Amino acid sequence: MKPEDITLDWLHARVIERDGCLIWIRTLGRGGECPQATVDYKVWPVRRLIWTLAHGRAIPKGQRIGSTCNDERC
Repeated sequence: MKPEDITLDWLHARVIERDGCLIWIRTLGRGGECPQATVDYKVWPVRRLIWTLAHGRAIPKGQRIGSTCNDERC
């Protein structure tokens, strides 16, 4: 899969909606907690991937991407 293949439909096919959150139902890493996806043969944390695609640039050094609900799969 290439980065340009990632769409909202791609994302929605890999999550379930629960209590206002999008819960990742695919591959998890880091002890089964961190949502991951493989794009162009590289494994990405999903939050980092979505942020990078949405902003068109790398995440600034020192910035963390997380969820406000504290569910690691969100």
